[in-house]
Amino acid sequence: MYCVLDESNLPVLEIRRDPYQSATGAPILAAGSCHLRLSNRVLYTRNYLEPLRRFVYAFNLTICGLSRVDFARDFNTFRYGYRPENFTRNYMECRLAKLHQPTLAAYGKAEWGANYFNSLKWGSPASMVTTKLYDKTLELDRPGHDKPYIREQWRAAGLDEGRHVWRVEHSVRCSGKGFVNREDGDFIPLDINHLSSRVEVLKFYKMLSDRYMDFRIVRHNRNGKLQRKDRCRRIDLENLDGARAYQPVKLSNKEKAGRVDMMIVKRLSELAEREDITPMQRRTITNMLAVYPDLVAIRDLPQDVSFFGMETTAQ
Repeated sequence: MYCVLDESNLPVLEIRRDPYQSATGAPILAAGSCHLRLSNRVLYTRNYLEPLRRFVYAFNLTICGLSRVDFARDFNTFRYGYRPENFTRNYMECRLAKLHQPTLAAYGKAEWGANYFNSLKWGSPASMVTTKLYDKTLELDRPGHDKPYIREQWRAAGLDEGRHVWRVEHSVRCSGKGFVNREDGDFIPLDINHLSSRVEVLKFYKMLSDRYMDFRIVRHNRNGKLQRKDRCRRIDLENLDGARAYQPVKLSNKEKAGRVDMMIVKRLSELAEREDITPMQRRTITNMLAVYPDLVAIRDLPQDVSFFGMETTAQ
């Protein structure tokens, strides 16, 4: 790995020329390619893409695509003063239910009479999108993990550092992908040109939160059975005004899928959302969803599988 430093001797870009897959030992990138990663500090500056553009221009590189982008928002409370601590407790005690991303990892601390959760992550390692909610103050307070440039942004945004700051973070594995509108089919590619300002970054964040921060209040029918999650009332966690119903998709150069293919994928997606299947059954369905759409070139399947972090590949 190589690192590009600025005039203050601080890292700007990380360059990996020959990364290998840990499992097989095979090279990840094509010959003559490299992997570029903007340093975390640069992403909190106003012109965060400028170092990348200068480097690409100076060495006559061509950007092949993005490999991952992280979209995040920091806050003290959710909308209308709803405390994240109360939200995590209500969710873990099943008073709230989440649509999409059924795989959950939770971290916290066990105390007498109660459990405190400071980090929740939804989505499997194979998912195109994973979502995290975690206590950012707790992370920065750990020895050796403080990042003064993040705290400076908190102060500039008017956050109360006397209270804990939490973060919602959507990580998108985005090589060759974009977002499609579920209503009219409008497509927005996820590339460098669409990430050049914080206004555009916020638009992508809202798209993701509209889909992946969809939590419902658990209700029961008169016969005591649970209502379907999509029929329960959604709680208003964030200000998503202006967000449209987009979802991430993977593009393909293959022939367009037929009607039967779409029906199969839709049915598999419905089965993956069922509450009465075993973990092994869910993994099997997830694996099928990961392979089948790519084989038949489905673009618009219903996949469930501010600041941002960015990695890209250049040649």
